[in-house]
Amino acid sequence: MIQMNIQETAILTNLTKETIRYYEKVGLLSPQRQTNGYRDYQSKDIKDLHFIRKMKLLNVPLSDIAVLIKLKNQETSFICKKETLRFIDTFSEQLNEQRHLLNTAASIVNQIRDIVETPEGGDEKQVIALLEKFEGEIL
Repeated sequence: MIQMNIQETAILTNLTKETIRYYEKVGLLSPQRQTNGYRDYQSKDIKDLHFIRKMKLLNVPLSDIAVLIKLKNQETSFICKKETLRFIDTFSEQLNEQRHLLNTAASIVNQIRDIVETPEGGDEKQVIALLEKFEGEIL
């Protein structure tokens, strides 16, 4: 069984001690405590912290991450199946929207690269028109 203090956990997860404490404060993490009050981080805590980091990279709100952690750790009963499915459907839609936005942005960036890399340097108006797509809801 792995047992680490907060400094070792911060190094292993590439998070600050303050961030780890904040995740505990908002209920995303519940490390065991030693008799002296120091936190003892177990392998489950490390896995949860890696999970939280990846969800944050996907711009998932902490409130949704809390639901996902409860599901992952099976702290929720399947009696609330409808609520769980509704949450998963919403989460899936958000991920699909992010995927679409990233794909569209990558396409625009590649188009700009193609224009700029032409021997004559490309048409500035074309580049500007492509950049302006990031201003509104065209994406």
